[in-house]
Amino acid sequence: MAELVDGYPTLIYISIGFPMLMTDRDLVYRVYKKQLDESSALLMMTTTEHPKFPVREDRVRLEA
Repeated sequence: MAELVDGYPTLIYISIGFPMLMTDRDLVYRVYKKQLDESSALLMMTTTEHPKFPVREDRVRLEA
């Protein structure tokens, strides 16, 4: 987790290591939270780029 706002993650970095013959993967998600009413919320996630997590030569950047 890279950033928290009001206790909720807003930027998530995931790095996935694979065994030999497969290139490692990584992805950066931006999470948006919209409060619908007092008891429910909508969470939306999208891939993004961020200067804290530049694209690396040794990994494949995943996108959704």
